[in-house]
Amino acid sequence: MDLRKIKMDLTIALMNNADGFNHLGLAREVVSGYEEVGQFNGVTFTGESELDHEHTQTNYALEFDNCTVDVQMIANRSSNTSFINGFSVR
Repeated sequence: MDLRKIKMDLTIALMNNADGFNHLGLAREVVSGYEEVGQFNGVTFTGESELDHEHTQTNYALEFDNCTVDVQMIANRSSNTSFINGFSVR
């Protein structure tokens, strides 16, 4: 499995996500495009932490048969927006 290629494609797709909506769905779609990762098994909420009174970091794990994509998202409560803070493929 070429993790470097998966990470690069996922980075580019997230950067090109103009509307900034449905980050987890986009990540799932990009990674599912690789046969070697296997079937998509689901999304698991792995934690949440307060950054300040307006911002929250939430962590999710997108689980596939042969790999897991950990995604960290930052949400702004006042503007109701979110963005990807980082991800890792393992």
